[in-house]
Amino acid sequence: MNIAIITGASSGLGAEIAKAVARRYDDVQLWLIGRSLEGLASTSEAIGAERCRSIQLDLTDADNFTVLDEMLALDGNKVSLLVNDAGIGTYGYLENMTVESQIALCDTNCRAVTAMTTVCLKYMDEGSGIINISSISAFAPTVKMSAYGASKSYILQLSRALREELKDRGISCLAVCPPPMSTGFFDAAGIEREDTDKLMQMPRCSVVKVAEGSLDALEKGKAVYTPTVLYKLYRVIAKFMPATLLAKLASA
Repeated sequence: MNIAIITGASSGLGAEIAKAVARRYDDVQLWLIGRSLEGLASTSEAIGAERCRSIQLDLTDADNFTVLDEMLALDGNKVSLLVNDAGIGTYGYLENMTVESQIALCDTNCRAVTAMTTVCLKYMDEGSGIINISSISAFAPTVKMSAYGASKSYILQLSRALREELKDRGISCLAVCPPPMSTGFFDAAGIEREDTDKLMQMPRCSVVKVAEGSLDALEKGKAVYTPTVLYKLYRVIAKFMPATLLAKLASA
């Protein structure tokens, strides 16, 4: 059976990517992974329950990757698409964060993406693809989201390296670096809507646009996808401007 695995599929971008995959590819079963069964059920209902398998997994628990491996080993399953969307963020100066919150952030954003990819690669063949959700915060140091930005930079560099590693196997790997979107991310990260920091003033991007654009970019074999001209320009500027200056501008 051909499978598309989407983590973080209970809401936000993960849910939208799952819906976009279902619209485009009618020959795959979607394995929706998330922490909220209610959210997974909502995504599954929007797609069609007969095409989905909802799997409640805590990706910070290493034992769950063994569970997933065992599930994939049954019935000759093949992973045609892996989308690593699950991620968390926190907002504020690192000195004000709890140790537990930062460990959870690193476990979800870095360790889980690496482990999920390692497991799924055993079940991927030529023509399969990987989409890793990074962020524009990967391009430069992100004040008040220091660990989050660093974790997204990790995902970006991991994706670039994997793209080269997997060329001979005919497996694509794309890093998606979206700007702020209208999702539940801000509430989960503890960012107040009335906050006047520059993060809250940045133009939002449509989550549907990012989902569809991500699949388009993967099909075209791109290495990195950033939506809208404004944020593509930021990506280019970040390549040439010193990181220390970018960090200062972001915090001004």
